[in-house]
Amino acid sequence: MATTKNRTVFTKFLSSSDLNLNTEQRTVGFSFSSRSNICERYGYLNELPDGSSVVFDEYLSHDTSAWDLTRVSNNTCPFLRNHVRGQKLGIVKDVVLDGVKGVALVKLSKNDLAQQFISDIEDGTSGGISFGYYVEEYKVISPAEYSEINGYKELTKKALLEATKIVLLEISSEDIPADPTVGYNKSAVNLTDVVIQGN
Repeated sequence: MATTKNRTVFTKFLSSSDLNLNTEQRTVGFSFSSRSNICERYGYLNELPDGSSVVFDEYLSHDTSAWDLTRVSNNTCPFLRNHVRGQKLGIVKDVVLDGVKGVALVKLSKNDLAQQFISDIEDGTSGGISFGYYVEEYKVISPAEYSEINGYKELTKKALLEATKIVLLEISSEDIPADPTVGYNKSAVNLTDVVIQGN
């Protein structure tokens, strides 16, 4: 395992399932993350464990101990519209991880944006979800493989890394979903110094 020193913010775009909307309390619960969702990432080898490749496949541990949910417990983890600051739909009140999925409970604001979000849910047009996070530690599950061609090493198989220390920054309503196994509607980082990657 290796601890990363960079603060690259990653996002995962996820489609929708398992909605639980309570209009009276203005809360919505949904799955937002899946252990089975594997994304291609890249990083600097000096920040990654031995056996990694610059381009690697990543999945997230869904053990409770792997996630830093400080922002959730401090009521500072926002529920946003498409990761946009200033487009706050509400606040993430609780997150539960069961080893396979992450489930969130969100308290919705009383602003026009949140009201439109509720209307979209009721109309079945709310799209999917996404979340922003950064990784502080990876573990190599399967190392990279190389072949030598004309005296140069060429990557023939990317490493598979498991993120074992994850800091949750925000969850968003997302117009462009990708992972069909999570979501709703179906059964303090310095951002000037980071790179945003989406998958």
